[in-house]
Amino acid sequence: MSSPYKDLAGIPHLRALLGWSIVGRLHMAGISIAITFLMVEWTDSYLLAGLVVGAVTLGQGISGPLRGKAADRGSAPRLLAVSGTLHTTGLLALAALPGAWWPLAPVIGLATGLFMPPVGQIVRAVCTRAVDRDKHNAVFSIEAIVQELAFLVGPTLIAVAAGISGGRAGLVLSAAMVAVGVFGFALTVHRSGYGTPDRDSIQVSQSAKTSILRNRGVVPLLAVATVMLGAFTVTDIAIINWANERGTPALIAVMVTVWGIGSLIGGLVAGAFKGEPSLARRAGLFSAGMIAIALVLPPLLDPSPWLLGVLLVITGLAIAPAIATANTWLGDLVPEGRLAEAFGWQATATTAAGALASPLAGFLLDLSGPAAAVGVSGLLAVVGTLLAIRAGRVRNVALSEQHRRVVVGNDA
Repeated sequence: MSSPYKDLAGIPHLRALLGWSIVGRLHMAGISIAITFLMVEWTDSYLLAGLVVGAVTLGQGISGPLRGKAADRGSAPRLLAVSGTLHTTGLLALAALPGAWWPLAPVIGLATGLFMPPVGQIVRAVCTRAVDRDKHNAVFSIEAIVQELAFLVGPTLIAVAAGISGGRAGLVLSAAMVAVGVFGFALTVHRSGYGTPDRDSIQVSQSAKTSILRNRGVVPLLAVATVMLGAFTVTDIAIINWANERGTPALIAVMVTVWGIGSLIGGLVAGAFKGEPSLARRAGLFSAGMIAIALVLPPLLDPSPWLLGVLLVITGLAIAPAIATANTWLGDLVPEGRLAEAFGWQATATTAAGALASPLAGFLLDLSGPAAAVGVSGLLAVVGTLLAIRAGRVRNVALSEQHRRVVVGNDA
């Protein structure tokens, strides 16, 4: 009996698509680092740096569903090429801006965010189309690992460039990542044959009269993604605070890495199973891990790096599997002609979660320290688990209705 991974290996172009999607997403989580370095160099203000980062985030969130609709109705390679060109131009414009002109940075940042290339939502839509339903768990487990790799490697490279040569160098490196990664991914999508939806899918997208959010089960799934990403972001910032306060900033990279390693292991193991995954169970494991981490952080305790590292690895085991399950379920609930749009809404939801979680983390850290911040993360994760239970029930009802309509249509 073959494993899901062996089955996926035989699908043409899939490895190239997933591989280039790593390169195409390297810049995404690191742009804020480069902008922060540059704005602090210009203004010595983290508040102003946050304003520009927020403008980029706002632009990205606004355009997520719009980019998805464009991908559902036309050529994804062309969309990637156009957005990649404009996004690269925006990053280079920020890098070339004279320091005295910094008030223009939020405007340029907003425009740059609006044209963020939709690599993630396109690769997820393509995976849903290219892979049979019984292998979606495996392919989305790999895709979640791919995202983890991009979000581990990209920010590290950009932070090193910005730390050594300044924020301009970080932005130039980010622009180079976009130019190479996005255009390489666009070419791979074109060669795969999945770059343009078929006529029926385009007609489904164009004839849609209501928002994809009205599809049963979509909003609960987006709510799960929002809450869980918020919990992850708050905890990430709390770990950074813990390492800095104890005078060991070098541990930041170590802790983030071991958390990522746990996620990679969890994703690989989860993807090998052929059964129906449980989002609630995976979210519950994440919740338990968050609560355990909160109980060992200051001011309650002062954990050794070994203890915290072990807890982060265990908690990380649930991250990639939960992401994979949420993506699989979202692909189940929307018609093929609206896949990229749905994943665009998901991108908007998670972007908003990250933007709201950062100030929340800062407030909790100033108020009571890392234990309180991660404790609130644990509560958010518990809410996410309850939402996942609800999402699972709604999804089962929606799939039953879809199956009934198919049976009735075939009988007719």
